[in-house]
Amino acid sequence: MTLSAARQGDCLFSALLSPEEFCRRFAGCPFVCLSGGRICFCDDGALTPVMEAATLPLPGKHQLLDAMAAIALVWGDVPTEAMAEALCAFRGVPHRMQTVAVVRG
Repeated sequence: MTLSAARQGDCLFSALLSPEEFCRRFAGCPFVCLSGGRICFCDDGALTPVMEAATLPLPGKHQLLDAMAAIALVWGDVPTEAMAEALCAFRGVPHRMQTVAVVRG
């Protein structure tokens, strides 16, 4: 969602901005960010940790970004613990991001 399309109460997400830069540019807009290896919700500068990014079972930065976007979509409607539990339990869909072979180690 673009900032201009945000409604009151929406939570934003950006893969491109640090928490500090997001706060500077969009003061007052809640958002999801990565801080100290944790996925966090930020509102008015206060960080609420959701989960350790390293506990996500699927590899790849794109998977981390997908998880952060999912948190932004459900923030305020789903308890933090339930978000972390669901993301840690998600193993992906069949035939996507599966190891086919290991060659030379």
